[in-house]
Amino acid sequence: MSKSDIDPVEAYLTLGYCAALVETMYPNYALFCQLLDLEGEKVYRSALDRVWEYASGRTEAIDFVKQQEKFQAFIPESDNVDFFGLRPALDACTGLVLLLQSCDVAQDDDLNSLVSLSSATIDYYLQAIACEGDYRAHPLFQRQAVLLENLDNALSLPGSDRRSSVDRIRRLVCNDDLSNIGISLQGE
Repeated sequence: MSKSDIDPVEAYLTLGYCAALVETMYPNYALFCQLLDLEGEKVYRSALDRVWEYASGRTEAIDFVKQQEKFQAFIPESDNVDFFGLRPALDACTGLVLLLQSCDVAQDDDLNSLVSLSSATIDYYLQAIACEGDYRAHPLFQRQAVLLENLDNALSLPGSDRRSSVDRIRRLVCNDDLSNIGISLQGE
């Protein structure tokens, strides 16, 4: 499928959906930065906010390559850190980089990659806390399933323009301050 075959409105909604998934990973990275007194949290937040603005049509001129380059310096290196929070933080970084790369034209493959990444982070967390039983029945996976269903429903509402649709998606994830692994930044 060529770039010209993709419906622009659908591409922006897919980008908003992708941004929602990355939004749910942001607290994992933010807490990691706070615990290690790192400065990447603001750069991550700024880049993610720019994607939301772009997806909703509030701005058209954002250099996402530059955003990605700025953020690269704040991606933790696994040989420098050895504690549980590294993996969820790295997954959040991977999600943001994928999202920034998707800003040209977000496609279903990007969405599927982010859903898989978020699920892998949850899976890793559950293994790390020695959760027993069927992981897919765990409340974190159930919560993600509900979120994905709510995102699908938000996108399918008829008669919504790009801005209101993306804003609805953003409110959906921002009203719930928990990350995909249950981390909350509330009360900072």
